[in-house]
Amino acid sequence: MNSPQAAQQPPNCEVLLVDDDENVVMVIGDYLQGKGFRVVRATSGQMALELLPAHPDIKIAVLDFDMPVMNGMALLERINLLKKESGLKMQVLFLTAQNSSILALNLLRKQVFFYMSKPVNLHQLVEALQDAYRELDRPPEPSVMSQVSD
Repeated sequence: MNSPQAAQQPPNCEVLLVDDDENVVMVIGDYLQGKGFRVVRATSGQMALELLPAHPDIKIAVLDFDMPVMNGMALLERINLLKKESGLKMQVLFLTAQNSSILALNLLRKQVFFYMSKPVNLHQLVEALQDAYRELDRPPEPSVMSQVSD
């Protein structure tokens, strides 16, 4: 018999995990794999972009905010561009050591599904991933601006 947690596990959910700290990628990646997620690991924004075409089943990206060369915000903009150009359906979650309400607001404006401060609560991260996966199948709600212009 399956446990309640196993019943909540999204089927065939592939997650892109991007952090420049290899230890973070290893610990979080191993934990997520233990929970049944398929994890594609990258230690830079550029590596993540190179991995995306080879992994079309990625539905969720977990990005570190502070990374050298291409930070998480720059990677998010590239992912959003890919989503717009190709119709890619992907939720994005951010991990950051910065605990700032201004950052949180900026991330929400950029269509980030969830943001979490480091150190990461792994149980909470799994719950956020499950929520993000469920949201992929929900139809988009009309924005206030589209209602005003009609």
